[in-house]
Amino acid sequence: MRRARENWFDRKWKNRRALRARERRSAKYRARLEREEGGTPEPGGDDAPLAVSDDASIGVVCEVRSDIRVVMAGERCYANLTRVPLVVGDRVRFVVEGNHAVILEVLPRKSKLVRMRGDATRRSAFSKEEHVLAANVDVAVIVASAAAPPFHPRLIDRYLIMCQYGGIRPLICVNKIDLVTTRPDLSLYTDMDIPVVYVSALTGAGMERLKQHLRGRCSVLTGKSGVGKSSIFNALLRESIQRVGELTRTGRGRHTTTSSLMYRLDHDTFIIDTPGIRSLGLWDIDPDSLRLYFPDFLPFATACRYRDCSHTHEPDCAVKEAVSRGEVAPGRYESYRRLMNELVGK
Repeated sequence: MRRARENWFDRKWKNRRALRARERRSAKYRARLEREEGGTPEPGGDDAPLAVSDDASIGVVCEVRSDIRVVMAGERCYANLTRVPLVVGDRVRFVVEGNHAVILEVLPRKSKLVRMRGDATRRSAFSKEEHVLAANVDVAVIVASAAAPPFHPRLIDRYLIMCQYGGIRPLICVNKIDLVTTRPDLSLYTDMDIPVVYVSALTGAGMERLKQHLRGRCSVLTGKSGVGKSSIFNALLRESIQRVGELTRTGRGRHTTTSSLMYRLDHDTFIIDTPGIRSLGLWDIDPDSLRLYFPDFLPFATACRYRDCSHTHEPDCAVKEAVSRGEVAPGRYESYRRLMNELVGK
């Protein structure tokens, strides 16, 4: 144990030294660019706005592993450590000097897949922070399992909220259908115009249909650990790039993917693989706005007695009446109640 702690400390110290060294190189390079362009350095040191030269290139961050960000520009990749919290899919403006590249600007994100990192049960804002999993993606493929780990509709509902918050189209992909005789009934999601694809990464069943949904788009694979994301990723690429993990005895799954990667399937189709998630906290969602992330409630919410009805304890709630009539799925309402209790700290 002591040896393991020493190794961890050594690695952490080396990473910090590398970070400081590369920050110094980046600062010197930015200062030289400003001198060449005749600009005056802005106050604030390294936190000052970055100068953008006319000959800078546009690249896409295609890999994030620990501290290192790899920027893809055409067929060439350049690694650079930066203080900007880059994620896979970020579009950046950069310049090349020798064997290195310096990122000058992170362009605005058109979409993002984001969750909360930290303790959701604590009220302090300092215990929570935004964790962006991927940026500038068109489709989020929410991978679930038909077998082990068990299918978890409450987790699916959380992912749908993440997609709506980040401006991403969701697609539900149920893997491991070769291990069951009866597929999970997800008609309540198809009724909400959310595509559902049943696949088996092992046998290849359903993979062509999944590819049709991904063609011409930038997609991100996300889901709980152990659902077979890496196996689907390998099947899409037709080669074994990611290690395939085995389930732990708890049935929770192992984190096979430990870094985020972007791959090109063809000339206009990209796919991002992200590490598996065991817990999923919602970011920047408050109790007052939660009902807006359940679109199947909206047709009934206008008939509630109170305009700001939370659909929990108020009398004459049309949403609760719709649940009792079977017009709103009880499972969806249960997801809503659980999330509401989590957000209000119950």
